[in-house]
Order: sequence, then C-alpha cells, then structure tokens
Amino acid sequence: MIEKTDKRQHLRFDARIEIQFLSGQEYKLAYSKNISKGGIFLEAESLPDPNAVVELVLDLSELHSDRISWQKEKLKEVRIEGRVVRLVTVAEGGKTIHKVAIQFLNMPPSTQVLFDEIYESF
Repeated sequence: MIEKTDKRQHLRFDARIEIQFLSGQEYKLAYSKNISKGGIFLEAESLPDPNAVVELVLDLSELHSDRISWQKEKLKEVRIEGRVVRLVTVAEGGKTIHKVAIQFLNMPPSTQVLFDEIYESF
C-alpha cells in the first residue's frame, strides 16, 4: 500500500514570479518560490499581517516553460485575492526574509483557466 506523506491538496511547482502584494496603503515587492492551484509560497522583505486577506499582483510575463511558449500572449499581469496562512522569518545573507504561504481566494474564472493551462505545461 502506498502511503501519502505530503498532506497538500495540490501539487507545487517551482516558479519565480514577481509579485506585489498590498500591505496597508502601498504595494510591496516579493518573489515566489513555488505555486500550486491553491496558493503560492513567496519570499518578501516586508511582512504581511498574519491571517490577512491580501491583493496579489502576479507578473506572469516572465514565466518560462518550453511547453507554454506558444501561449506567451496569454501570460500577463493577474490580480488574485489570497489569505496569509503561514509566516516564517529567517536571516539570510545579513537580511531578514519573510517566507509567506498564501492561499488563493475567489479566483476569477478567466484567471483559473489561465492557471490550469500553466499547471498543465509543467
């Protein structure tokens, strides 16, 4: 019998995507480490509030995969709402880095279709 050791609902794919998230009244820059159908794991120098609902702006134009090059015109900036579900703060190279897990909420259908196509390409 095969035992499932990873309790995540969705597979994760390594992807470095530039992200901006709304923190207070201004957008803060972050970069993803990986992404799944259910959320994104990112690193940021600014700390979002724990359990906060945040607006994410993902720049998909730099996403690279040989299998999605034919649909490059579809890759654009997308906005997604998400909830901060985990925060870990570490010191790396003399800097404080916040590792943040965000669960996607209320993804628009057109964005869901785009993400499904991206996931299928990996």
